[in-house]
This record gives sequence, structure tokens and C-alpha cells, in this order.
Amino acid sequence: MPELSATNLRNLYLHNNQLSGPIPELSAHPKLERLDLYNNQLSGPIPALNTLTLLKTLGLTGNPQLCQNPNADYAGRTEVDAFPLCSTATFVCTNVTEIPQAQCNTLVALYDSTDGDNWKNNDGWKITNTLCSWYGIACDNGNVVDIKLNHNNLAGTIPDISGLTELRILQLADNQLTGTLPNFSVFSQLENVWLSQNQFSGTLPELTGLTELWHFHVWNNQLTGTIPDLSTLTNLRKFDFGKNQLTGTIPALKTLTQLQRLKLSENQLQGAIPDLAELTSLQELHFTDNKLCQNPDANYAGRTEVNAFPICGTQAPVPVITVSKQQGLSVSFDVGESRDYDPDGKIVSQVWVTSEGKMSTEAKPTFTFKEEGEYTVNLVVTDNTGKTSEPMEQTITVAKSVEIFPLIVNKRGTGKGEIQSTSPDTAINCDLDCPQARSDYNSDTVVTLEATPAVGSRFSGWSGACTGTNHSTTVTMHKSRYCIATFELDQAQQVLHRVRLAKIGDGNGIITVKQDGKTVTTCSTADCEAKYYAPGTELTLRAQPKDNALFMGWGEDCSGTDELTITVTIEKATQCSAGFQLSPPLSGEYRLTVAQRQETLSPSAGIITGTGIECSNDNDDCVENYSMGTRVRLQAEPTPHSYFKEWTDDCSGINPVVKLTMDADKTCTAVFGSNSDRNAQVLTGELKDVGELFDPKTGRTLELNDVFPPTYNDTCFEEAYRLAENAIQTVEDQYVLSESWPTHFKVIENWFDPSPEYFCTKRVRIMSGIATIDSIIVKGKYIQVDVMLENDQREKELVSILVYYDEKPVITEAPTKKRCCRRVIRHKRYRRYSRPSWW
Repeated sequence: MPELSATNLRNLYLHNNQLSGPIPELSAHPKLERLDLYNNQLSGPIPALNTLTLLKTLGLTGNPQLCQNPNADYAGRTEVDAFPLCSTATFVCTNVTEIPQAQCNTLVALYDSTDGDNWKNNDGWKITNTLCSWYGIACDNGNVVDIKLNHNNLAGTIPDISGLTELRILQLADNQLTGTLPNFSVFSQLENVWLSQNQFSGTLPELTGLTELWHFHVWNNQLTGTIPDLSTLTNLRKFDFGKNQLTGTIPALKTLTQLQRLKLSENQLQGAIPDLAELTSLQELHFTDNKLCQNPDANYAGRTEVNAFPICGTQAPVPVITVSKQQGLSVSFDVGESRDYDPDGKIVSQVWVTSEGKMSTEAKPTFTFKEEGEYTVNLVVTDNTGKTSEPMEQTITVAKSVEIFPLIVNKRGTGKGEIQSTSPDTAINCDLDCPQARSDYNSDTVVTLEATPAVGSRFSGWSGACTGTNHSTTVTMHKSRYCIATFELDQAQQVLHRVRLAKIGDGNGIITVKQDGKTVTTCSTADCEAKYYAPGTELTLRAQPKDNALFMGWGEDCSGTDELTITVTIEKATQCSAGFQLSPPLSGEYRLTVAQRQETLSPSAGIITGTGIECSNDNDDCVENYSMGTRVRLQAEPTPHSYFKEWTDDCSGINPVVKLTMDADKTCTAVFGSNSDRNAQVLTGELKDVGELFDPKTGRTLELNDVFPPTYNDTCFEEAYRLAENAIQTVEDQYVLSESWPTHFKVIENWFDPSPEYFCTKRVRIMSGIATIDSIIVKGKYIQVDVMLENDQREKELVSILVYYDEKPVITEAPTKKRCCRRVIRHKRYRRYSRPSWW
């Protein structure tokens, strides 16, 4: 789309064309009343609209590559809300005219190389085509001249920036930059460099030819090597190389007549301090923490800072004893940390003497002492000028080797709590916000740990190397140990509200939830996990359309707005949905709609997948646009307890995988059925063959089919087994895993959702031990299915079916015959060690 220069323009109609590229700036057209750009191929950020105060109609739809510039002022125009925020990943420099493309590429490389998406401030970067308005960038005469990004959370390395040939100021201090420094010699206009407080390494580059340089600061990095020649920096005012690892000597400084501050402290510089007589503007001088000395022939112009250093050639060496290794009664020493501060001095010999009378002249001797106890070691060193140090004495304690093992404690669960060691020390102190703590202990040490839950939480127990549910536990350190304390929210003390989100519609999108500025969850399906929050919690919800989708607005408890970002205060159980609609097909595209249908009484379902399609009960991504002639592959996969039957509508066949060509709008429906109906029929047949009807009133076993005729009851039997399916499957799975009865499920009173009154089935539960059914006593392991049947007199009667596997449940007759007792059907199933094929 071309630039617009008609300042009196009122109406612009460019819709239904094939215009591409970005929309130009519109600020020069304040009289514009109508702008129709819909159904084109425009891309990039939508320009600001705040100057178009007369604009009444704005048409932008049908340009799926447009996006919102987060820094642009759209004056509340809701037409732009349907477009997503611009992604920095799509920025290209071909549309930039403000500066040379090479300089644009350099700035983009700087952003990408230093994790620009996570800078504290990245306003404009890789969003707008006006690079000189990007945060921290200044331009002059069509060139980048300033980069000021101090304290901005840059992390990474500086790429090749030699393309910024007119650069004057480079300020990147107080970040997390690594790697080597750039080559500064190509920047002939460079005036100011601030790169302090990073993690730069490597050597200093050459600085020759930088005659305009005033300030150069690389304090507090990890630079090594020597200081380069400084003689051409005739305008230099402030020079700070302190707190690095520089070595060698300080170069001549006499040409730096404008120098006001020189900081070289905390390095490893050595040799004579150079002449300072020509530095008449010098105000600050910092040389401390180096191995420097005074040249007796140099003129220091009365600078008192040099008085702290000795006269070169007069210093005796200084011995330093380092214990490099101690194992049992053997101790290794090292002379390497000893120092000789003369410029050309170095230590050439040493003598070690122990309090046991042992002696060594090695640089790294090892002494083995006779027994445990305290000993002294003396060291004397001599340098290459023959100067000998004063003796240095150090006391050491030796003992037999003791193995040391780490104890690591961790926390799990939804609650909070503290973990502390109370014996033999308090070294482990893991507070409420501490995820993990560690301390080392000698072998066989017994450590006592104490778990304390926070208010609103409860301690549920130890695991790992620690066991039990008591708050206090002990662990013996005979190897590395790992203990876990689990804290759960105490529901009795909580007042929490459930918040459930749902993405609805046939378009793709994501709901992002933030609390206190931090993302706590995201949702991109129709059935996202619910979260719980305390009353008064303020949540920020943001809808982000994806894959050419349009955001249609919020629903349910968040209804009434189509703003992408909303704020919700939680005062009750809350459910919010965000609607996303797939954009209409463009010219030359066709729409495919998929659906599913069930053919059985019991619920059935499946998942239908394809390129851009993932359609299920939990995800309504069931529509997609395709270019004409596209071959689409769909696959139908049934969920557990379901089976795939066939395709209908514009697809056909019984193969779960189907392929079609998009030459028109099409609809494909997958038909699923439920295995539950088939299973129930099999179990009903089993029951009629092997079921035993026990009548507690008479104590006799009766013929099941005579008392409860199949003609009246088969439908109820099948319903009962269909609703008991989950319980039966759970028992048989437990047998496969552990060959034991799942006694822990006895607490579940019903294994299906409460049914309507007209259902025959009333309750399903897994039982073990002794239980009372009506007024009879049953002992054993079984699945109890209570069902209302019709007897041979067509009377309704509640009967309990007991499905068992090994031992038949023992039934004790009622102690009294006064009240009618429930009749019981015992149904024996053969024990299975693998899941039956019909589940």
C-alpha cells in the first residue's frame, strides 16, 4: 500500500483488492471520515488512530496478517480489538526507510541476541517501522547515534554492531551481558561507553583512533589481559577499568592531559606506576588492590594515592599457606598464593617445617601426621633478588577420615509449611517460601526434622527417607538422604471460590490469567482445570486470538464486554468463557466442518483430528479453512468405552482414517457408539446362567428366572450392569496390578451419578468385610448393585446383586422374621488377569 499525501482526504475506498504490506502512517490525514481497507492482504501493525478525530467508519477485516501495536493509541476504536498483538518474531527491515537497512538489521540482531522480549522496557522494538522512536535509540541525519539501555535486563551477548558507523554513545551498563567486548576502533565518532556491571570476559580491544572518546567505563566485569595503548585518546575525561582481572603494567598516560578520573582498582596489575606529571586535570585516582610500586625516578605530581605503594625493588616476598587437600591424617599444602610485589620479582624457593620436625622444599608438599590433633606448619619463601620473607605459621587440626553425606528436604502438596532440623543442629531452616533445603552431616549422625504447617494448611506426612505422619521424624545419615514433607490446604480452614475458564467457538485462542502480574494459568479448550482463589482476589484475564481467529467477546460471569483484557474480582464461584470465531474463508478457500454423533443409548464420544482440527467434547476446534485443492486427512479415535462406527455426510466409510479434497465447503460427521451397551448384554447373559437368588426369609436358594422373569427384567439388568461398569472395571484393574481387592474404595457410596427416579438402578458400591444389607448380614468381597425388579407377581422389589470373584459372600439370615428382608442375587465372575476384550 503506497504512502498517502492528500491532506484533505475524507473518504478512502481500497477494499476487495490484493493490496499487501503495512498500512502507512495516517496522522497527516486528520480530515479522514471513512477508511475501507477490508479484504486485502495487508500485514504488520495497525498505525495509531488518535489523530483521526473525524473518523466514522473503519473497515479492516479480511486482513489476517494485521496486528495491534501495543504502543499505538487507537482512540478506543473497537474495530482493532479483533486483531492479535503484534509478534516481534515477524519484524523485517525491508519496510524501514528511516535509517539504512544494515543499521536496522544490527538493532534487530541486538534485540534478538539479548533476549529483547524480556527487557524491562522494549517499547517499539520490532513493532514499529520508526526505529528512531524505539526505546533507548536516538538518530541524527538518518543514522543511529545513541544506544542507551542501562538497567534494562539485557541478557546474552552483543552481536556484531560495526554497521552502526556513526555511533556516539553506547550505554549498556548494569545488565546480564556476557561474551567479549565489541571492536570499538570502527566507531570514529564514539564519545561515551558505559558497559560496567555485566559479565563480559576476554581481553580489552584496541582503542586507537578514538580521538572523540570522553568516557570509557567497563568496571565490574571479568575482563582479562593487559590494558591497550591509550596514547591517542587525547580527549579522554573518565576511564574506569576497576574490578576486573587485568594483568601486566599500566601503559604511559602522559598524553591524556584532559583526564579527570582514572580507576584501575581491584585488578592484578603490577610493576611501576607511570609518570603523572602531565595529568594536570586529574581529580580522582584509584589504584588499590594491585601489585604496583613507585618508580623513584617518576614524577607523581604530589598525588598522595601512590604513597600506599612501596618503592620498586625494596619489597620482601609475602608467604601464604594454602591447604589444598586434607584426607584423614594426610594434608597437602600449596605455596602458589604467596606474593612478590616487586615489578620483576618472583618466588624461586620455599621451606616448609612442621611441629613434628618434618621439612620440605617442594611448592606443593604433602605431610602425613602420626595421630589426630593440632599441629603447626611454618613457611619461608625467597624471591629472585635473594630477599627472604618473615616466617608464616598456621595451625591445622587433623583427624581420621569421616564420610559426609547430604540431607536434602523438599516440600510438596497444595499447602504451605516450614521444615527445620532440631538436632544435632539447626542448619536446615526451610521457611514458608523455601522450596528445598540442604545440609551435610557426618556418617551415622541422627538428624531430627520438624514439620510445621502454615495457617490454613495441614501436615499430611513424610515420604522418601523419612516416614510417618508425626510432625517430628528422624533420619540416620549412613548415605545421601532425601526427605519430603507434604502440606495440604486444610479445607476446613479455607474459604475458596472456584474459577473455571472455557475457550468456546470454532476459532483458536488462549486465555491467560495473571495474579499480581504473574501468569498463574492458561486455557485453550472448553474444559480447563478449575482453580481456587480466596475472596477478593483480583485476576487479569487476557484473550489472545490465534491462527486467524477473531475474538468475539466474554461470556457467562464475564459477559458484557469484548475487551481483550479484563479484570475480575473473585467474590463467588466464577465461570468465564472467551469466544473465538474462525475468520471467514478468503477468496479461493473452502471451509471444512467436522462433527460427531452417537448411535447408542449410553454416552459415546471420540476425538477427530486433522490439520488445524482437534474436535472433541472438550475442544470445539471443529472448523478450518483450506485452500482450494488441499488434501485433508481426518482421523476419528474413540474415547474409552466407545467405538468408531462410520463416517457420514461428505465423508463415508468405516475406516477411522478418511481423506478428502477441498473443492467445496464440506461437512464430515463421525458416528461413535458405546461399548457399555454390549458389555451390559454380556453380563446380563452371565447372570441368567450362573446367578443364585438367596431368599433370607426362607434361607433357601431359588431359581432366579422363575422369581424374576427375564421378560420383565432384562432391560433393568442391562441398565444396572451398564451403570456398574466403572466399579467392575476398577476391581478387575486392581486384580491385574496387585492381585488384591481394592478395599480403599469402600468409602465411595455410589459409583454413578444419581439417576432419575424412573431408573431401575439405585446404588453401586465396592464392598469388603462385613456389611448390613437391609436386615441381613453379608461378609466377603463383592460389588453391590441395588436394582428394582419385577417378581413373578408383577410386584416391584428392591434386590441386591452381589458380583464376586473368588469366595462367595457369606449371608447370615436376619435375626428376626418380623420385617421383610431383601432378596440377594450372587453373581460369580471368573477372576481375570488381563482386561477382557469387551471393556
